Amino acid sequence: MASEMMKSNVIKINDIRAFVKANVNLQINQKWAPRIYIQGAPGCGKSYILRDICIENGWALKTFFISNSALEMLTGLPCKVEHGQGAAWTKPEILDMSLEKLEYVPKNYEPGKTPTVLLLDDFHLCDRMMQKYCFQLFTEMGLNGYKLPEKTALVIAGNRAQDKAGAMPIPAPVCNRMMFVEVASEADDWIKNFAMKHDVRADIITFINNKGDVFLSQQPIESTAWASPRAWTYLSSQMDAYEEALGTLDIHNLMTMATGLVGAEYAKEFVAYRELFARWNFDELVKHSWENVKKEYHSACEKNPTAVYAITTAGVTWMVNMYKKNNFDHTCEAVTKAVKFMYETMAYLLVMKCKNINTRPLIASGVNFINLYQEAQTENKTRNVESLLGMLLKEMKQERNIDWYFYDLLNEIFKIGLDDNDVKEINKAKSAIDAGKIDI
Repeated sequence: MASEMMKSNVIKINDIRAFVKANVNLQINQKWAPRIYIQGAPGCGKSYILRDICIENGWALKTFFISNSALEMLTGLPCKVEHGQGAAWTKPEILDMSLEKLEYVPKNYEPGKTPTVLLLDDFHLCDRMMQKYCFQLFTEMGLNGYKLPEKTALVIAGNRAQDKAGAMPIPAPVCNRMMFVEVASEADDWIKNFAMKHDVRADIITFINNKGDVFLSQQPIESTAWASPRAWTYLSSQMDAYEEALGTLDIHNLMTMATGLVGAEYAKEFVAYRELFARWNFDELVKHSWENVKKEYHSACEKNPTAVYAITTAGVTWMVNMYKKNNFDHTCEAVTKAVKFMYETMAYLLVMKCKNINTRPLIASGVNFINLYQEAQTENKTRNVESLLGMLLKEMKQERNIDWYFYDLLNEIFKIGLDDNDVKEINKAKSAIDAGKIDI
């Protein structure tokens, strides 16, 4: 995936927003404009993000699955005519932009005045006959004497030739009327710009955050399940629906569900992680004595070092949800207590001696996740929301070795800036901790 993103003609899927906005505005204001064709792997989020773009910009949206449509939906049908008159045809279904045909309608929508996007989805499956009519549609913004309404723009989406999705060759004249933009989906981009905004489950988000290579199968697989952003989103929704209907989701049923959506290999990894993540009930854990909590952490991590990440991300999720639940009130006692408890938790895990594993990268990933999570949760810029990172920094009295050690970790991630005295204190703390003087 990284090498794919290095190609200059491939962009992150979230970056398509700017291209679509510019192209739709061009189509609406000028007759001679290319029709943007968003190409990418199956399930990478092309249709999802276009709906988001329409919502963000106040555009209406109609999605037309062109490959599944009868040819008559593009051509129209011959009508009965009066004696002596020429042949007549009905208006093609593809051009029907009436209100009931729209997938998304913004507030204050006015037909012919509100910009409207007609999405031709799965265009890669169009046969030659349909492509001939699309040539006319792309050129004239109409078919067989009928026109699309004013303020309508065409956006096309489809898979690439290498995606094993049955892509058909596109004639050169049709290609010449489109602007091809290839998109690729990356785990961090999906987490920040889709998953967190659309309530994808925290256990799925944190699993992918740590195991980015499970996010998208390198090659789509025919006749069986394989991992994609769409598949992980479906898994999240299916798990929620199962738990709502039946209360609990046991390992066997979760494995069946996950295997059927993301494939057996990734399902096995996710179920193992999810069992670690789900066992940490921080509402109860915070009531225990700190000494007993540390013993629970150490025992779990001795059995499976991955528990370090599971504890961190489960706790961070709990802390962020506590903040949200209390309307982002940083003075609320429950919020400050959660922040303090999570600081102590991450600090302890950072220096915990367990199977000689280096917990630092795992804690760093969890700490970085705080920032990602909060950005998605507090997008309303008019609200004065104090950063959870800032609240963590306030918890660091910088009186203990562990405080300075943790401060060094935060600087690695966020580049908060260190002066000479900070560096001196951090080096002293590292030496003390290496010598076994762990003051937590």
